[in-house]
Amino acid sequence: MPDRKMISENELNRSLFKVVSMIERLHEHVGKDLSYQQMTKDALELSGGRYAAMNLFETDSHGFRTVAFAGDRKDLALAEELLGFEIERSIWRDDPHKAALVSGSSVTVIDRLTDLTRWALPESAAEKIQSCFRLGNLLILKIQKGDRYLGDFTLFLGEDDIFPDTRILEIYGDQVALVLEKHQLEKALQEKTTKL
Repeated sequence: MPDRKMISENELNRSLFKVVSMIERLHEHVGKDLSYQQMTKDALELSGGRYAAMNLFETDSHGFRTVAFAGDRKDLALAEELLGFEIERSIWRDDPHKAALVSGSSVTVIDRLTDLTRWALPESAAEKIQSCFRLGNLLILKIQKGDRYLGDFTLFLGEDDIFPDTRILEIYGDQVALVLEKHQLEKALQEKTTKL
């Protein structure tokens, strides 16, 4: 594993200020339409990475749907061309390999894309994406409330990107989980009230 460049104390303080602002904005949207796109952009900004995808668990399909992507849209189009399918709105089957990788941690560091995508993509396709976009580490940031895994952010760092402080990411992931759960509860309450 290559040496990781870590953020400085000043950068950590700036990140703390950013995450507080982002959390305030998140909580303002509870009960309104949530912007998965904004959540994904915020996660990307906090990670300092190149790309981010937000994946939410769907009980109907027993898999994860990519609901948002942040990063260069031209790169996304190229990746979709290389893979032969649309990444946003894709449903990823429940993957025991990924589940084992991320168990026990709010943020999981993965060295290479191929280490994550064994069950989801052909190895040659993952290697092509890794080299074409000069990807470094990947981070899986869980969106989890207690034992309930609501989804995750997949954060793609570049080869030379500075490694983020994962505590900041954990704070953000926990707050996204709270907002999603509260949003689901309020939506269910509104539906029951409408039926009455």
